[in-house]
Amino acid sequence: MLIRGPIALVWAPYEFKVDGKTTHCGIDVFDFVKTDGRWIVSNAMWTVEPDGCAELRRTDPTARR
Repeated sequence: MLIRGPIALVWAPYEFKVDGKTTHCGIDVFDFVKTDGRWIVSNAMWTVEPDGCAELRRTDPTARR
């Protein structure tokens, strides 16, 4: 998460499964704005990458991106 004053950004890879089988992976992006002391989602974007899972999977679960 990146925070600067009243704005924040979350960028995170995801893996989507149906019945235990991966259908695709991608990146979720959420923008937040702090208003009246509360964080509110101001925008959401995502990618859908059926062939991107190998690249997006974390090889070291303790590592940060």
